Amino acid sequence: MTKLTSYGVILQHHLKNYCPILLKELLQKDQLESYTMEIQGKMEEMVNRIKRKMMEQFESTSDFIENSTALETINQEALMEAKILLFPPSE
Repeated sequence: MTKLTSYGVILQHHLKNYCPILLKELLQKDQLESYTMEIQGKMEEMVNRIKRKMMEQFESTSDFIENSTALETINQEALMEAKILLFPPSE
């Protein structure tokens, strides 16, 4: 398997504990590695987007700490993106 980052480890743990049917299907089709790498890449992109957004929003660390409302908004957006990555809407 290609290099597994913490995102890939979290994804595989999630599959094992919460999505055993999907995990079984991916294993049967020999697609676990490609699926993990795809989602891992998307999660890394999402984290980088959030980091950039936070850097744009806050000029200094003290601004960041003081502005909990903006931080909560960014956090909620990140949670929604992660849910969509892990549970894409049915078409």
